[in-house]
Amino acid sequence: MKRVGLIGGCFGMILLLTGCGNEVELTCTMEESASYVTSTQQYHFVYADEELVTMDQGVMIEVDDSYSYMNSYLSNLTEDFEEELDDYVSELGQDVVDGDVNVDGNHFTASMSYNVNHMSADQLDYIAYEEEFANYEGAKAYLEDQGYTCK
Repeated sequence: MKRVGLIGGCFGMILLLTGCGNEVELTCTMEESASYVTSTQQYHFVYADEELVTMDQGVMIEVDDSYSYMNSYLSNLTEDFEEELDDYVSELGQDVVDGDVNVDGNHFTASMSYNVNHMSADQLDYIAYEEEFANYEGAKAYLEDQGYTCK
């Protein structure tokens, strides 16, 4: 009987340390096109034990090569997003927000990742966090109502 208890205890400790597999992910995307620009916006959520742990937001923009102001447009986008990212990191701290901005030819990408479970209510307000994001079903319904496709 001691052996069963020891084996059960070890198994229980392994499950506790590995998180028991209660992690669920949700990815929602929306694509829009206008004359010379195609953009894809994306949200990615990670929930553990039905609680939001991380939220990633991203945007990918492709500018048609024939757009005469492409370089200027991409330069302005980069400058705006880098400034916004710097503001967020300055206000919230690198322990709760991280991001990246990149231009490769006529492709622009920007992303921000938030450790939501380490953020205060004021920090959540700062990033315009929607209460619906707190749970999987709420986030999915909210973003699908906004035109996103969620998986």
